[in-house]
Formats: sequence, C-alpha cells, structure tokens
Amino acid sequence: MSHNKPTTIVLSNWNCGANKVSADKAIRDLVPLGLKQAKAHVDAVLQGSTERIPVQDKTSAALLVEKLIDAGFEAKVDDGTT
Repeated sequence: MSHNKPTTIVLSNWNCGANKVSADKAIRDLVPLGLKQAKAHVDAVLQGSTERIPVQDKTSAALLVEKLIDAGFEAKVDDGTT
C-alpha cells in the first residue's frame, strides 16, 4: 500500500481555546493553499461547518491531523466511510 496516494482530512469541530492561527499555519505548511484559503477552512469550522481538505499523501495527512488536534480542532484522515 502506497503512502503517496492523495487523501482527505475532515476538519469537523473545535474546542474551547482553539488556536486559529496555529491551525491556519498547519494547513498552509502541509497543503498547497494560500493564507486566504487556509483561513476560509478554519473560519468555516469555527462557524459550525465540516470542512474536507485534500492532502497530497497519507504521511502529510497524519501530520496535519496531529497539528490541528494540537491547535484545538477535531480532525481525522478520511478513511472513505464518511
């Protein structure tokens, strides 16, 4: 099984004290998006939406999930069942 297959992150919720700036930065560091697009994903989640963010590979996806959770957001790698 290849770890280079594109995958998707599901960003679904946030916790009290979530760090929006850290989440924006994590997305920009690991996904080829500009600041405006990264902020749009985070802002949508803060307003109650669930966002799907395409990521280049499973390794980057796992790292992004870890960083988003550390920033106070609920995120998971989409396993194809959602």
